[in-house]
Amino acid sequence: MLTGRGAIVIVKWSELNENHQKLLIDMSQESTAQPVTVVIREKPTPPADYECCESACSPCVWDTYYEELNIWNAEQKALKEAVKMATETEQSE
Repeated sequence: MLTGRGAIVIVKWSELNENHQKLLIDMSQESTAQPVTVVIREKPTPPADYECCESACSPCVWDTYYEELNIWNAEQKALKEAVKMATETEQSE
């Protein structure tokens, strides 16, 4: 699903095929002008009860989950800030 507001396009990473993912990675390493593409990962899901063996594995499935959740939360915060800045820029023009 694609949604857009002004120069921001929001795309779920899981909805892109491998070629599009590679293209976006390549584009992100270059200096690009608008439109800005924002790729959003789906929120991580906690491990099911049966996925943790409770043997103090390193890393535990819970360690991995919380690491991914922290990354996802940081991305969500950055996205909200980017949308806010883009909206303010559009309104000032």
